[in-house]
Amino acid sequence: MKKNNCIKINSIFNFNCENIINDKLKGKFGCNLSQQILWLNHLKSDKKWLLILEDDTNININNIIEFNNILNKIINFADNNNSHFIQLETREHHIPDQLKQDKTIIPNLYKMKPQCGTSAYLINKKAIKYLFSFLPWDKYIDVYTSDINNINKLNSLCYVNNIFKTLGAQRQTDKNSKLGSIIYNYV
Repeated sequence: MKKNNCIKINSIFNFNCENIINDKLKGKFGCNLSQQILWLNHLKSDKKWLLILEDDTNININNIIEFNNILNKIINFADNNNSHFIQLETREHHIPDQLKQDKTIIPNLYKMKPQCGTSAYLINKKAIKYLFSFLPWDKYIDVYTSDINNINKLNSLCYVNNIFKTLGAQRQTDKNSKLGSIIYNYV
């Protein structure tokens, strides 16, 4: 990517890519921009919540009605408890510590702990506006969504489940994944 293109992208999407331009995980740059565009479009909609599913997210559901019921229960709980961000996919190496966090009355729903990844989450307009207040971003999107100060400010939640799983790399040290940002190591 040429610096001129980077500046043009920065002026349109308000993303500081100076730290990312030489990064080995350039695919995360595209991920950040894609999610920013979705967030911007959501702010113009009449819907309160936005469900983000990255292209390498596997969704394991047998019954769409049950799936919708689960999401609606989680969203209703979040609305009633002033929560604005809900992590739906938890990387395997984060699960033991995530399970030590405060539980809610909804099964498998916890106060979120800092963790990487944005392959599946729910976000509402208040969280989008708050996270956009940090623009221009100089880090990846999950650095902002999982920062402990932002987790506390947004009263973020984490739903530990077998429904949403990333098929991409779980860690940056993963050299075997053919999906997710790791693929850009081979291009």
